[in-house]
Amino acid sequence: MTVEVKVPTLPESVSDGTLVNWKKKPGDAVTRGENLVDLETDKVVLDIPAPTDGVLGQILRQEGEIVTTGDTIAILEEGAAQPATETPAAAPAPAPTPVTPPVPGEAVDVEGLSPAVRRLAAEHGLDVAKIPGSGRNGRVTKADVLAYIEAQKQGRPAPASTVETPQVSPSPFGKGAQGGLPPAAPVAAVAALPPDAQGRLEQRVPMTRLRARIAERLLMAKNSTAMLTTFNEINMKPV
Repeated sequence: MTVEVKVPTLPESVSDGTLVNWKKKPGDAVTRGENLVDLETDKVVLDIPAPTDGVLGQILRQEGEIVTTGDTIAILEEGAAQPATETPAAAPAPAPTPVTPPVPGEAVDVEGLSPAVRRLAAEHGLDVAKIPGSGRNGRVTKADVLAYIEAQKQGRPAPASTVETPQVSPSPFGKGAQGGLPPAAPVAAVAALPPDAQGRLEQRVPMTRLRARIAERLLMAKNSTAMLTTFNEINMKPV
C-alpha cells in the first residue's frame, strides 16, 4: 500500500515554501515521525515527517522547488521493509597509537589559524607548517609570518618561536614624563605589505530564502521610515 507524503499546513501568512534538503533517498527505510525533508519558508524552516513506517519509494518534488500546502512531494510504501542483513562480528579494537608530544618551536595549530594569517601566507605562497609559531600551543601569528617573510628576503634563518618580553622595573629616581621609568625601546617598523595580486580570498554564495526575506524587510523599513534624530531645546531661566 502506498501513502502520499504531503506538505502540511503552513503557518499563518505563509503561502508557500522551498524544499532545501532531502534527508532520505528512494529505497531508504523510514519510521513514523522521522524527518524526510526540510521546508524553508519566509519565517522558519519546517520538518516534513514520515506519516507511517515504510520505505521511501519515489521523490516527486526535488530540492529547490516551491511547494504549497497539500502538495504531494513523495510516495511512501507502507509496511515494506528492507531485507534483514546479518550483523558482522565486531572487529577487534585496534591498539591505541601512542601520541607524540609536539616539539617546541613547531607549528602545531595549523587548522586554527586566523584569517589574516591564512591570507598573508597564501599571498606569499608559504607553507604555514614550516613557520615557527610564538603563540599559545605553538600557534602561528601574523607577526610570525611577517618575520618569516623578512628573514627569507634577507637570506637568514627564521627567528626562534620563543618571544622574549623585556622586563621593565620602576625606578624611584627621575622626574620625566614617564614617571621615573626608563625610556621604552624603539619598535622596529613593519615593512609595508605588497598589494594583493590575486585579489581578495572571498566566496559568493546564494542567500537562503529566509535571509533574503530578512534583507528585503530591512530595506523596506529603511525606505519607508524617516531615519533622523530631533533635538528640542528649552530655556528654563525664566522659571
